[in-house]
Amino acid sequence: MPKGLDKPIEDRDNAWAQFIGKLATKYRGKVDTWIVWNEPDLLAEDTGESRTWAGSVEDFWSLQKSAYLAVKRANPPGESADAWAIRTRHTKEAMLEPFLELLARGRQRDGTAPQNNWYFDGVPSTPYANPLNSFAKPEIYRRIMARYGLKKEIWNLESNAVPWDDPVGLLPREPWRVTMDQQASYIIQSFASGWRPGVERMSVYKMRDEFPGKTARTSACP
Repeated sequence: MPKGLDKPIEDRDNAWAQFIGKLATKYRGKVDTWIVWNEPDLLAEDTGESRTWAGSVEDFWSLQKSAYLAVKRANPPGESADAWAIRTRHTKEAMLEPFLELLARGRQRDGTAPQNNWYFDGVPSTPYANPLNSFAKPEIYRRIMARYGLKKEIWNLESNAVPWDDPVGLLPREPWRVTMDQQASYIIQSFASGWRPGVERMSVYKMRDEFPGKTARTSACP
């Protein structure tokens, strides 16, 4: 857990806000969309606990708030930067709804969420493996936000299906792995599925291998 999340973002004891503020300032104009944390709902199969987040939903609210305010503060008037919430991997365990419920119930300490855009500008998604996920996950997120009177952009940031038959590096034929021909079909179906619910942006992860011949998990889309 980052230290000092209960402190104002100007307080040097709020290590997270200080770090995000310096990061957003350094890359201002080059990187203006920041995703806060990575997959806090990615649970370990053996324990059911998060593999990436050690805190509670309340702690995550403090993290998101600090990051949002720090990013906005790092950009001078006339420039815009977005702080996106909670890049979720699994809708069933997603933190988005409890996060919004926490805000709606007014349990936040200062009650400033509404005038600060609820401390997030959009929701990113990772619809892997099944092209239907590119449609279903954004629909689920939109319905969750609609229950709280919110409408924000959704981006499908990581879309791909891992091929097992890539000659650069063969993999075992495990569930959800596909042939390279199926991977090419997945890309078409995934993008078409994402356009239907109005996803604003989509991308493939990853479009190329960093180290060809050494890993097949990052196989490029044909």
